[in-house]
Amino acid sequence: MKLFKNIIKILIFTQIFILFLFACNNVDDQSKTVKQKTEKDTCIGKVSMHKRKTKMKFTDLQVKDDLKLNFDKNKYKLIPEQSELEWFCGKHTGFVLLKDGFLQAENGKLISGSFTVNMDSIYDTDIDNDLMRGTLENVLRSEDFFDIRKYPEAYFNITEVNKDHGNLYTISGKLNIKNIDKTIRFKSIFELSGDTLYAQSEKFIIDRTDWGVTHMSKKTAKSDDAFVFTDSLQFIVHLKAIGQ
Repeated sequence: MKLFKNIIKILIFTQIFILFLFACNNVDDQSKTVKQKTEKDTCIGKVSMHKRKTKMKFTDLQVKDDLKLNFDKNKYKLIPEQSELEWFCGKHTGFVLLKDGFLQAENGKLISGSFTVNMDSIYDTDIDNDLMRGTLENVLRSEDFFDIRKYPEAYFNITEVNKDHGNLYTISGKLNIKNIDKTIRFKSIFELSGDTLYAQSEKFIIDRTDWGVTHMSKKTAKSDDAFVFTDSLQFIVHLKAIGQ
């Protein structure tokens, strides 16, 4: 009987994993960038105090060309409970929580920042079944993927901040995953409300293989294409910070 139950568990796990691979293999590799000033309907999220069971809820912000931000505090400390890194893979969505971080300003302008990601907090938001969701999350945490036992945290250090127009900025920095540093660049909108700073990035793409996450990659796979899935992962950064 015990052997029979174990076989059933293995079959269920295999079916779930294959469904996950199929969904991820259909990911659209084209990033949806933040629209420029000619498109006034650009929206990004502002952290709300309301929190759902699975992830935070964000209310919309607009890109404001005529908004001149003056960062009157030298340091803005991250509020982890209201910040997250949202991820997308095909039909699957989820988030990873931020552990801590800050944004640094000088003479009223943002100049740098640093953030720590709690990799053990990887969570899927599109699967309602607890067993199926937990299986997917454990696969992502395993040593075949992000190996969170060995690398429980990831890091992002901002190296350059350039203002595009209004409250839209281009952020450049080093993303460290599994002890590998790679430069990434994305656009982000900022908004100040008193001493509170809100920010959200565009949806941007990274190639997981750049950080050594090569399991079942198209670049390294030796098996059938049915067991290969995309190297591209999409993210949106949501931040809320308080001036110090």
